[in-house]
Amino acid sequence: MSKKTDRHIKGPGPWCGTPGGYSNHACKCDACKAAWAEARRAYMARNPKQREQHRARNRTYQPQEASA
Repeated sequence: MSKKTDRHIKGPGPWCGTPGGYSNHACKCDACKAAWAEARRAYMARNPKQREQHRARNRTYQPQEASA
C-alpha cells in the first residue's frame, strides 16, 4: 500500500477518537473532531504566545477574491 492509502484507512481504527485520528489519519468523525478541538484548546492554553500569534493572524486575514 502507498503511504497515502495507509493514512486513509476506511472505517474506525485504533486511533479513532484521538487527536492523531483527526490530524494523521484524516478521520472526520465526531469523536476525532472533538479530540482534536480539545487538544488544540489545551495547546493554546499552554502556549499564550502562540495563541496571540494565531489571534493576530485571524484579525488580519483578508480572503482573496477568486480570479476569473
